[in-house]
Amino acid sequence: MSRLRRFGNINSGNYAIFAYDGELTLHGTARVSKSIWAPAGAANAAGVNPATKGLNGNGFSVLSFADNLDKWCQMNLKIPDDMDRSADSTICIGWSSPTTSENGMWGAIHLITAIGDSTDTAGTTTPLGAKMSSATADGLVISNLITLAGGTIAADAVCIHLQIHRDGSDGDDTLGAVAELHGVAFSYIANALGVAT
Repeated sequence: MSRLRRFGNINSGNYAIFAYDGELTLHGTARVSKSIWAPAGAANAAGVNPATKGLNGNGFSVLSFADNLDKWCQMNLKIPDDMDRSADSTICIGWSSPTTSENGMWGAIHLITAIGDSTDTAGTTTPLGAKMSSATADGLVISNLITLAGGTIAADAVCIHLQIHRDGSDGDDTLGAVAELHGVAFSYIANALGVAT
């Protein structure tokens, strides 16, 4: 009598095995898209020109980036254990402005670290780029800020240290008003089979 029970098509590479002791082993290439949302309240308004922590008109936490100034915030994102590090990932900002269909100039600096790495090392700069506000006043927009190519995040990396800024003094920033950051999304491809423990 066999000690293993197989389910699925072994030739396709996607199947499950139950061992005699009940242990389940999954084999396959299944992948799913996932996102982690870090709200503005998790960010730190710090640095030489910090954004302002506050509440929007509905009482939700936001970080306000004033017009005509270069304002900054920072946060740390844990790299998910189930991430497929060979695939591209993105860091996006969720933001709004009372000004409709105009450009806000956003940029960032990020540093990826493993346990024991120095957190005092210079990060990678993402230059200012135009992100268009919603056609609705104070409408939420999700804008891609950073794309991390597959292989950029090492197998032992655990954290992304992130600084975000909106430069309202840049000539291409046409908002003419405050920009409010609602949160940051880290989107990635995950191994749908889970992580072995």
